[in-house]
Amino acid sequence: WLAEHAVDQRLRHIPVEAKRGIIFDRNGKELAVSVSTESLYAIPAQIADADQTAAKLAAILPLDRNLLVQKLKRRQAFIWLDRKIDDAAAREIKKLNLPGIGLTQENRRHYPYENLASHVLGFTGIDSQGLDGIELTFDNYLRGRPGGIVVENDARGREIPYSSPRYLAPVEGNHVYLTIDIVIQQIVERELEEAMKNTQAKGGSILVMDPQTGELLAMASRPDYDPNRFAT
Repeated sequence: WLAEHAVDQRLRHIPVEAKRGIIFDRNGKELAVSVSTESLYAIPAQIADADQTAAKLAAILPLDRNLLVQKLKRRQAFIWLDRKIDDAAAREIKKLNLPGIGLTQENRRHYPYENLASHVLGFTGIDSQGLDGIELTFDNYLRGRPGGIVVENDARGREIPYSSPRYLAPVEGNHVYLTIDIVIQQIVERELEEAMKNTQAKGGSILVMDPQTGELLAMASRPDYDPNRFAT
């Protein structure tokens, strides 16, 4: 029991997100993909000057300096500071080489056709978890298994010199193929848009099915949204 607790206190786990599976149409066209990005984290015990560190980070990222200082002074082993930041900001932070500040790879979901089939595909949250549509229904297949980097720290939370960090590789998610045909989907959405203009309807839906198999070739609804910016 003591040995297990000693290990828990000594080891720190930095998560590495698994790459989410791709959603394809029936002909292999990519409808939802994952793009690599980086997230910013802190190990507060390794930060000597929280105020100076916060000032340097706030100069690069749109984060409140005072809030950053509060986070950096917390008595926590690991804390997220900003998730899925842009590449330019990540490069600037790496150049600073700040003690106790690190970047780990995550994935941002991207929908190349924007609004097209948005109600079918759904969207994902900040932790790449499915929140609606196919993304939610097949979340267990798409999400994969996360990995991590395990580092060894001393009693004050500082990384032990010459210790060997262990890398636990994430397992990528499975791909999902839909019966939707993206070409038919584009035609259907164009016709639905035209029909709504002509009738001044507030909403509408069209479903296209193969009567021989029951497969859905297109599903469109209005009003719609862009799953790349679902929060707005």
